[in-house]
Amino acid sequence: MNSHIGEPIKATYSSDTSTDSKQEKQHLVAQPYFDTTTVTTRNANGEAVSLYGGDSWDFRSQSLDGSTANTLHFWKAPPQATDHFLCRQIYEQNKALIWVIADQGDLKSPETLSNHNYTARGLCSFAYEKGIDLFGLLTDFELLSTRIDKMHVNQLLNTRALVKALWRYRRQLLPGDAKMNRTKIMETLTDALAELPEGMQTPLIPSRIYCSILGGLLEGLEEIEQNLPVLLDALRATVNTTATLNRNRPSASRQQHKVARGRMLAETFKQMRSLGWKQGPGKTLHTFIFGKVRNYQCHLMHTVVAFSGMRKCEVKLLPLNGVLDTFQHRGREHCLIKGYTHKLHHGDKAQAEWITIDQGHRAIKLAMQIGGVILSLHQQPPQKGQEALLFCSTSTPFKMMEGNAFGTAQDLLIKAICPVITAEDLDELNQLELERGWARKCIEPGLLWPLAMHQLRRSLSVYAHRSGMVSLPALKAQLQHITDEMRVYYSDGWSRAVNLVFEKDHFSHEWNTAKVESTYFGLSVALKTAFDEEDDLLGIGAQQMRQIFSKRSREQTLALIKNGSLAYRETVLGGCISTEECKAMPLDPINFECVESNCANIVVRSKRLDMVIRSQESVVAQVALNDTGSVEHRLESEHLKRMLIARDRLKQINISQETKA
Repeated sequence: MNSHIGEPIKATYSSDTSTDSKQEKQHLVAQPYFDTTTVTTRNANGEAVSLYGGDSWDFRSQSLDGSTANTLHFWKAPPQATDHFLCRQIYEQNKALIWVIADQGDLKSPETLSNHNYTARGLCSFAYEKGIDLFGLLTDFELLSTRIDKMHVNQLLNTRALVKALWRYRRQLLPGDAKMNRTKIMETLTDALAELPEGMQTPLIPSRIYCSILGGLLEGLEEIEQNLPVLLDALRATVNTTATLNRNRPSASRQQHKVARGRMLAETFKQMRSLGWKQGPGKTLHTFIFGKVRNYQCHLMHTVVAFSGMRKCEVKLLPLNGVLDTFQHRGREHCLIKGYTHKLHHGDKAQAEWITIDQGHRAIKLAMQIGGVILSLHQQPPQKGQEALLFCSTSTPFKMMEGNAFGTAQDLLIKAICPVITAEDLDELNQLELERGWARKCIEPGLLWPLAMHQLRRSLSVYAHRSGMVSLPALKAQLQHITDEMRVYYSDGWSRAVNLVFEKDHFSHEWNTAKVESTYFGLSVALKTAFDEEDDLLGIGAQQMRQIFSKRSREQTLALIKNGSLAYRETVLGGCISTEECKAMPLDPINFECVESNCANIVVRSKRLDMVIRSQESVVAQVALNDTGSVEHRLESEHLKRMLIARDRLKQINISQETKA
């Protein structure tokens, strides 16, 4: 799409619906808004496929998997239409609005344009019913509001994009005297979205459930690694046997083929029974094998997303070849996933990469085995612009897995790895809810957690900051490595990242943005946990935490975190609220130096400090038994003395603050 938004040929905008005006317009012809010879789509070789003046624009060569048909068809007047000028005007406005969206330079997928166009066509029909053109409708707050009230979430989102585009290009598309109350229209759309369950925020997976899901995904990797060689041998045998019979015995009856296939696949029958196949009505060997392959693909896709933060559409687009890469940093090897963004940049797939760890690497290597076998069994060469996909359809290596097949496999995965929701899980979810409510469809006690890929992305972005919101040791262990990798790869100052340009929807931005939420959750969890466990929070930092939460609203606290005035990270003894890098460099993981110096940022959980002191008392007693008065004994005794003094000082701070209050 090598074009440039400029002045339209002729802006034929009019919202005059009077009878005289309609009669006069029957002799007029609404003109296109842009040059009809403008190229709107090109094929993989850069040759023009569609022009602005065409009745449809063919995006098939630009579809993300190189094969899905994506052709935009514009609004058509109803057969009984009598106002031909208005019909043509609406048609031209439909085209012009979609074109300014497609050509404005942002990354856009054909699917996104198709969704915008589908909503625009619905608005065109509504406008014609009201005797007004499309731009007239989109600038009429009261009339558009009556339509907004009946929209579902996707229509609201698409309408918002259409309104934004019309406002942005109003000088090219609207006459100078046209009025558009954009602010009120956008507020109405935002309010309507907020009231819909689908418009609510993607929920964080409660920590217990998240830990269980990650554990289930990792256990599944072991099962897949064990069974995959046998399953892929069966896949080859089944496909090759069918091809051989069709080639050598084309005239044989269905029953004859069935008998011959059973004889040729006798060993495969035995192997598949060991994987759970039970022969019966509708349970053919072919159905079982292909279903098992799709189930494994779905499991591996979720694992990759869980340990990379990719979107569903991004993981579905991963190429079979060149998908993995490694690099050295500080003597360690790191794993990268190389693929494409889920959007197109001027018709081209834009490359992207994500950091992952061993678990994601293992999942991709297993998926490569599956994709490689499907590619080897496929007889047809790829079309121009196509490439084999990592998580491909079982029928062709050049297309994404079908939606129905993915949905069926995901339902089975949920039953396998998702635990039942408890009241405690919902309490945690309520505690973590911010200004926008969680989307809570099917999130009820007694039901399995309704896992979706975007939940894995969202949860990883927030939990992986080590803000203190993760209390389960198992979950901390599961996330430790990926947290280290993301901190290195996605941090602002890293040398390698200087030359990387992550598009605005890349996970790196969500990970960095989520630090605000993660910090707030860490503060909130620290206070609640201390209250629930009847544990005192000691230190000047703890006092500041209490004051902030007691005197400020949630929105005000989040604003403090966002502008850098407040921070929180978990430590062994409690936490730290310093907004700067810690200057103390303790030689051991417990921040004794901060405790003993009465650091203004320290937050100490009283019970943890008591436990450390008891441990130190045991050390001193043990050394005294064997070597009283030695250098080691004197050092350990001095350390214990300083810790006791520090505890008394910290508790005195709390007493002083309570007295003032």
